Amino acid sequence: MATQLGSATLLNNIKSANPAVPVNANFINAVYQYAYGRNATANELKRFAGQTVASVANTIIGKNSPFISTPGASLVNNPVASTPPNTSTTTQPTQDTGSTKDIYGNVIGGTGRDPNATLSDLIRQFYQSKLGRDAGEEEVKQWTDWAGGRGIDAIESEISKTPEYARYDAYSKLSPEYKLIVDESQKLLDELAKQGNTVNPNIEITPEKAAEFMQKAESEINPYYAGQLKLAKEDFLTSVGYDRDSILRLEQGYADQYKKGFKQIGETAADTGFALSGRRIGQETDIDTATNRQIQENRIGLQGRAGELMRTFQRQYAGLPGFEAQTATIEKAPTVGGGAFNTSTESTPLYNLDPSIYDKLIGEQEYLRRAATKTRQSELESAFREANSINTQRSLTL
Repeated sequence: MATQLGSATLLNNIKSANPAVPVNANFINAVYQYAYGRNATANELKRFAGQTVASVANTIIGKNSPFISTPGASLVNNPVASTPPNTSTTTQPTQDTGSTKDIYGNVIGGTGRDPNATLSDLIRQFYQSKLGRDAGEEEVKQWTDWAGGRGIDAIESEISKTPEYARYDAYSKLSPEYKLIVDESQKLLDELAKQGNTVNPNIEITPEKAAEFMQKAESEINPYYAGQLKLAKEDFLTSVGYDRDSILRLEQGYADQYKKGFKQIGETAADTGFALSGRRIGQETDIDTATNRQIQENRIGLQGRAGELMRTFQRQYAGLPGFEAQTATIEKAPTVGGGAFNTSTESTPLYNLDPSIYDKLIGEQEYLRRAATKTRQSELESAFREANSINTQRSLTL
C-alpha cells in the first residue's frame, strides 16, 4: 500500500536542516511524521543514529527528499522507504498541518486548531500548552476512549477540572522569579523522593504557597529599598538642579558683561575716530567669539556632570519597584552676536538615555533586594516546614 506523504510545511521544515550534520531523534521523528504520520520507534531511532540529515531523509522519504541530489547522500534501497509503518490501526493518522512542532521538537503555538488534525494530535497539543508536558500514549488512548465521539472540547473541559491543570495554570502565571523558586523546591522534593523519604503533603511547596511566601517577604523587604530609592532620586534631582541653576546664573552674568563690553567698544571707537573701522569690527567679533566659547564650555561641562550622575543613579537603582528613569532639561543656550544676547524659553535634554543599554538594566540595589527577598522567603519556608513538622509529630504521638 502506498503511503501518503505529509504537509508541505513539514517538508519545508525538514529542508531547512543542514544536510551534512548528524541527525538527532527529533529530526528522525519529523521525517517519519512526514512520511508516515507517526514518530519513529526505538529500533528505528537506533538504526539511523549517527547518519547525516541528507542520508536519513533520502532513505525514509525516497525520491521526494529535498536532499536527493546532495553529494555523498544517495538514496539507499531500504525497505523503510517503501513499506508503510506497522501500526495497530488500519488507517494512518492525518498529518497535522498546523505545525504543532518543528523538526527539532519545539512547540509552535498560536496557529489555532488544525481542522485536519486527529483527536490524538489535539490531545497532545492540549497537554503541551495547558499541562506543560507530553501526553503518554496510554493517556491519549484513555481520553480518546472516554470521549466516545464527543470531540476535543469535552476532553479539554474534563482535563481543566484536574488538580494537575490547576497547578500548571497557577505556575504559568508566576513571574520568572517565582517559577525559579518553585522549580528549585520541586528538585529538592524529587531528590528526597529518590532517597526513599516521604514528604508531608502539608509541607510541600506548591506554586500558590511559594507565591505567598514571596509576597510576604517582599512586603517586609521592599519598604526599605523604596525609601532608599526615594532619597537617591531626591539627591540626584537636587544635584542636577543645582548645577543647572549655576550655569544659568553664570550665563546671566555673561549677558551683562557682554552688553557692557560691546557698548564700550563702540564708544571707544567713536571717541578715537574709528566708529566704522575694521578695528572696531574685529574687536566686536572677538567679544562675540569669547562669550560664545564660555557658554559652550560651561554647557558641555554641565552635560558631562549630569550624565555621570544619571549613569550612577541608573547603575545603582534601575529595576527596583517604583524606579523610573529620570530626565533633566535646561533652556537652550543663548545666541550671541552683534551686541545682542538672546536667551531662549525652549528646553533641551541635559543628557540622552540609550534604550539598548538602560531599558532592561538591573541595578546593584535591585540585585541586593532580590537576594534579601529570597533569603527572607527561605526563612519563611523553613519556619513553615518546622511548624508543620512539629504538628505532624504531635499527631503521631497522640
